[in-house]
Amino acid sequence: MTRGEDTPALDPALIARYAHLVARGQILLKAATTADLHQMPTYELPDDAPDPLEVLLAEREADDR
Repeated sequence: MTRGEDTPALDPALIARYAHLVARGQILLKAATTADLHQMPTYELPDDAPDPLEVLLAEREADDR
C-alpha cells in the first residue's frame, strides 16, 4: 500500500514525542478510521463547560517541548 497524494506526512516532532512510549509498550497505537466512530466514546458536557478543543490548544501552546 502506498501513501496517497492527499495523505499528509507524519510530523517527525510528533513521532518523536511518542516514540519512546510506544517502544516501551506504555501506549499501543492502532489505526482508526471514520468507520470506527461508532466505537468511540461520546461524552455529554454541561452547557457551561469549557470547549475541549480550546483547552487542548491552550495546553499545547503552553507546552515548551
